[in-house]
Amino acid sequence: MIVALVPIKDLNRAKSRLKEIEKSIRIEIVKAMLRDVIHVYACSRYVDKTILVTPDPSIRETVRDFTIDIVYDGGNGQIEAYLKALETIPYKIDAVIFGVADAPFVSSEDVNTIVGFYRDGFDIVLTPSIDGGTNIMLQRYPLMIELMHGKNSFQKHLARALQKTIRVNVYSTLGTSIDIDTAEDLIIAKQLCSIYGGKELCRILSLYGTSLIRHK
Repeated sequence: MIVALVPIKDLNRAKSRLKEIEKSIRIEIVKAMLRDVIHVYACSRYVDKTILVTPDPSIRETVRDFTIDIVYDGGNGQIEAYLKALETIPYKIDAVIFGVADAPFVSSEDVNTIVGFYRDGFDIVLTPSIDGGTNIMLQRYPLMIELMHGKNSFQKHLARALQKTIRVNVYSTLGTSIDIDTAEDLIIAKQLCSIYGGKELCRILSLYGTSLIRHK
């Protein structure tokens, strides 16, 4: 069984770096990105179970259209959220996909390709973000390296895997590398919407585009 884990903060605390954008719009952006990400894992032919990890019970309404599990954590950070979810899984799993909730341009084809590398014998597949973080990481389970996050986490994950002589592959596309943290990222995202149609985020950006540019 392949499980995807996606953590998200309390909606009122999410994306604090977008503080120059009106709070109600910022929350709509966060919700839209989450739905885009959950949709990708739900549509992947290889992901058997998607688990959302959050301290915010109100998020259940945001993802009510998806058949997923929700684990409530203490809101103590991304890695803690991942580990909390792993503790709750009652069934045997073969691999875990650690995904972020703010990479809306990832596609189900990307996820299928990542899992395809695992099926070909790779123990870890890493997908870097454009700023050096890790947007997606698949690991054969039990975990073979510890989880890291933040600045340079991609290089840290890669170095640790190579140090342990684990079979590791790197997968990167434009869609997998973009995550949304700042108003400048949203301007880039709006441009990408001409390539990646049908995204919830693109609908929000189209609706509030002028306001976002004014507040950037």
